[in-house]
Amino acid sequence: YFSTLTSYIAGTANAGGVMPETLPLKSVLTGVFDGTKPALNNRLSPISAQGDPAETAAKVAALTDLSRSRQLAKYIGVQGPFNVNSTSIDAWQAVLSSLRDREVNGLEIQGMTGATLAKKVYPNPALTPFVRTGKPLAGSTPPGALRWAGYRALTDRQIKELAVLIVAEIVARGVKDSAPSLTMGEFVNRRPGSTLQSLAGLLQTAIDKSTVNAEAIANDSKSLSAAAIAVRRKTGTKTPEVMEGQSVEGAPSMLTQGDLMAALAPIATVRGDTFKIRCYGEATAADGVTVTARAWCEAVVQRVPQFVDPLDDPEVAWTSLQSNTNKIFGRRFNLVSFRWLNQEEI
Repeated sequence: YFSTLTSYIAGTANAGGVMPETLPLKSVLTGVFDGTKPALNNRLSPISAQGDPAETAAKVAALTDLSRSRQLAKYIGVQGPFNVNSTSIDAWQAVLSSLRDREVNGLEIQGMTGATLAKKVYPNPALTPFVRTGKPLAGSTPPGALRWAGYRALTDRQIKELAVLIVAEIVARGVKDSAPSLTMGEFVNRRPGSTLQSLAGLLQTAIDKSTVNAEAIANDSKSLSAAAIAVRRKTGTKTPEVMEGQSVEGAPSMLTQGDLMAALAPIATVRGDTFKIRCYGEATAADGVTVTARAWCEAVVQRVPQFVDPLDDPEVAWTSLQSNTNKIFGRRFNLVSFRWLNQEEI
């Protein structure tokens, strides 16, 4: 996941930093562990009690970058991650429209000669903005050439259209592979040589099948043909069709897979760790047929980084596990909640 847990450097971008204050990694980690200052990705939180927050922060900060990358997930988890293999249109709508009505802090060009930049807040009523730059110079519907300096914002109808098409692509991939995407790389990347999503990734394929970019294409684009490209430039290319498309692709007025992934990055995952399990049981009379009692229950369980057998640390590679128990059962599951149900709740 995208942790955002790193040292903060204050100052301007030209000076090497953009944060309002300078903080060493240890201080950043301490704020997350003790709850006083969330991470920039504020969906991150400690998985469980880790002892003294300052001591834990010092321990993690002292690790090498490689060791920290392999151990951080045993301390920090994501609250409410989103499984990108979801086939719920409603869920995709909710995630894609999470920034609906959000204002965007940008800049405005003032004056034609000796132009200056001034702070500008761009409202997005009933729209969901997808901002690619830190300080856009225009809003989502700027006049004339300023559309090359703004950003895209989608209506609820466009969000719904995208959600429907994304789910269709996920279902198609599941049918073809008899499995969901097992990694974020599988979900994001195109599949060269395949009969499905070979020219673009899953999200980009859904975008290309939608009408969300139709206006930008009509106003500013020319169609690009692979046939018109010199043969020598296509040497070794397995799928030269990827060279076809629109000349306006990548412009601020065009929604891209990258725009969607920027919004999904803090919460995206290809699997879930929290599960709701419902069970049913019944008791029968001596004849083995007559049911004398029925019961329903519901449990919420959560997979945690620790292995069933504490002999192995959570960051130990699967091939290096010492415990046969861990090789068989893997990670531990904690019981989060349990309740009895009545028949009307089923």
